[in-house]
This record gives sequence, structure tokens and C-alpha cells, in this order.
Amino acid sequence: MGDVSHVVPSIHPMIGIEANGAVNHQREFAAHCVGPAGDKTLVEGAKAMALTAVAYAADPDLVHR
Repeated sequence: MGDVSHVVPSIHPMIGIEANGAVNHQREFAAHCVGPAGDKTLVEGAKAMALTAVAYAADPDLVHR
């Protein structure tokens, strides 16, 4: 990620889900990701990435670089 950001504009986004204290790479966290809350969070994150790509593509200076 660091090398990429020296060449093109970049972000390292994160999405959050309420997991009652469980953290990534734990079974308890995975269990909280399944269901409506996880689906909603995933869709919101995908929309944010898509809108970022659209904004990038719409800027001729960024496309040129």
C-alpha cells in the first residue's frame, strides 16, 4: 500500500461493525459479520469504494497521472 501511494492517490479504507469487543480474525467477530448488520456494512463500504472510483475517473488530471 505504501509503495502504491507514492505513485497514485490511494486510501486504505476500513469499515466497522459492532462486534461486542471481538476483533478481526476471531470466530466471534466472524459470527457478528453474518446477517443484516454485516450485509449493511458491506454494502456501505462497497458504495464508498465505488463513489471514490467514480470521482477519480471524473477528474481528468488524476486519470492523466
